[in-house]
Amino acid sequence: LDALVRRLMYLYMEDVYGKKVLTQHGLEELVLRIMQTQARQMLLSGDAPARHRLGEVLQFIRRNIRENFSVDELARRSYMSRPQFFRVFKQEMGITPVELVNKERVRYAKRILLQSRDITQACFEAGFNSLSYFHRTFKKEERKTPMMWLEENG
Repeated sequence: LDALVRRLMYLYMEDVYGKKVLTQHGLEELVLRIMQTQARQMLLSGDAPARHRLGEVLQFIRRNIRENFSVDELARRSYMSRPQFFRVFKQEMGITPVELVNKERVRYAKRILLQSRDITQACFEAGFNSLSYFHRTFKKEERKTPMMWLEENG
């Protein structure tokens, strides 16, 4: 959202060829991103209607975060084909299903870290199969390693 707003400000202030068309497309994209953000927040907060097809998938992910499940299984739960599921998920959530699962697993791992202070335990209890993948994913999400995060928050 921030990058879109900056781009629109640039277009507004500068004399750019095709300014009107670029500004119109930029505003449309901004509205779309705001709607995606609101939908994602509603679904992630648990306020989504139970009948919402992604709401059911998100509930399943949270209930089974410690388990290994495939994107195919998530697609089946939403009654969509795999390609359709990816397209709808990305359109409504703004991220891929794998990115969401990783975000939820890191969130769960942080709770475990605060309780146990054991990175290996947090990794495997949160459903990660590899300590190195856990470290990479955690660092991508939190912009710091699990140890750094634990030192700051534990």
